[in-house]
Amino acid sequence: MSKFDLRPAVPNYKCSNGSGRDAERIFREECERRGIFYGKVGEENDIGIDVITYCIDEQGKKIYKNVQITIASKQTHPKTYLVNKKIKDIRSDIDIVAIYVPYKSTQPEQANINTGKVGDHGFWFLIPIEVYTHPDMYKNYCNTVEVWAFNAEKRFKPPIDRCLNQWCFLTREDMPAPEYFF
Repeated sequence: MSKFDLRPAVPNYKCSNGSGRDAERIFREECERRGIFYGKVGEENDIGIDVITYCIDEQGKKIYKNVQITIASKQTHPKTYLVNKKIKDIRSDIDIVAIYVPYKSTQPEQANINTGKVGDHGFWFLIPIEVYTHPDMYKNYCNTVEVWAFNAEKRFKPPIDRCLNQWCFLTREDMPAPEYFF
């Protein structure tokens, strides 16, 4: 198994430690606000799919997405956030990795360079699995695929610059080719 391989699509049989529950709640609220249907998969047992979303396209076809939700943790350096979602821990049937960032501004009067919002606020990366598992995903953010980090107060580099708050990825049957992101 290489470091870019997903794990088999089977439950992992361990219970969640609860660190992502807030992110899951915020994700659900955002889906509801946007008219995206949301189905929770397994309340207590972490089976590797947090939610299945679906929406109805203009032709009346339902579009389903298996979503893995995680949260970025703020590090001691005030502008740095860490994502501890290893590729090998993601099931092979996941479509989108959704990462919630509970951004704490170090300059409350100044708009964030990436979101344009002032003060503390949250934002999301919705990363198609083909991008999350692509070797170029990690070139700008770390030298390992175990964990990766980013500075929330510097302009985001590819590919996460194109994944910022991209809720439209949940409404598309086909994702843009990985080359679009790099």
